[in-house]
Amino acid sequence: GKEWWTPIAENIILGAIPLRHQLERLKKENVKAVLTMLDHFERKPGLIHPLSRDELKAHGISNKHIETADFLGVPAEKIDEGVA
Repeated sequence: GKEWWTPIAENIILGAIPLRHQLERLKKENVKAVLTMLDHFERKPGLIHPLSRDELKAHGISNKHIETADFLGVPAEKIDEGVA
């Protein structure tokens, strides 16, 4: 029962990677872009099925992925890239 996303500003939602079964909710929330900051393996289908870049694009949602390592701090330059 935990929420997958949390609004943190008028036009920003913070949360986990969007999954295929959540596509309709993304569209209902009027999401226009997704920024993922994950290790490379976390974007691959396995126990969960994240939406791919192509699936997001097909529904008018842009996607930027910045690869980051699990369990380590995110370097400042990668945070700057994400903010930009």
